[in-house]
Amino acid sequence: MKGLSSLQHHLMIPWIALTWFFFVQALVGFITIWAGGPVERMTQIRISTLVLIAGGSYVLIHALLRWMKNDTFQPENEQRKINVRDMGIYVAITVAILIVGVFLGRLLPVLTVAPWVSLVIFLVGIAGTKFLFSSK
Repeated sequence: MKGLSSLQHHLMIPWIALTWFFFVQALVGFITIWAGGPVERMTQIRISTLVLIAGGSYVLIHALLRWMKNDTFQPENEQRKINVRDMGIYVAITVAILIVGVFLGRLLPVLTVAPWVSLVIFLVGIAGTKFLFSSK
């Protein structure tokens, strides 16, 4: 994490989450094609789903990092303490992201992305991860 700007640090988590989402979309799409299943359902991606993945991954990773940071320097014999206020903030943010995602699901369009396009997006995401977020 050293060497990353604040903007890079905040963009890295959703970037990686969405990159791997498109890998799973490509993989499932190719398996569906190979099995002869209905490809149409596998190629539809809601924009609200992308918002949920980006926002949810950001909140989840930051909550885990904060918990690990607080827990790292605790003495072995001391009981773990949960900060109820911080946990409540993260739960409230997560609920807000879910509500916004459900609301946006009704308003935003559905994208049709073929499995090979998902694979290309994944590969661009991996290259972008190396280019944008690698510290020198």
